Amino acid sequence: IGNLDRAQADIEAIEGGFLQQHVLHGTAPGGAAVEMPACIVATAAATSSGPRITRIDEYLDPAATAALAGSR
Repeated sequence: IGNLDRAQADIEAIEGGFLQQHVLHGTAPGGAAVEMPACIVATAAATSSGPRITRIDEYLDPAATAALAGSR
């Protein structure tokens, strides 16, 4: 995906980490615009130097991949 950019929608603290919802914008190889809603769920743990992210799970809306499938 070319011209990849992320528009941040929301970050919310949850128990043990945070949730981030955003939309990825870009251009498929065939020139079609791609707009893909995404969600990151991050788990954090306390360390001696402060909190650290220990796990990241990212979820993408598969319906938004249609522009990519058509560019092959």
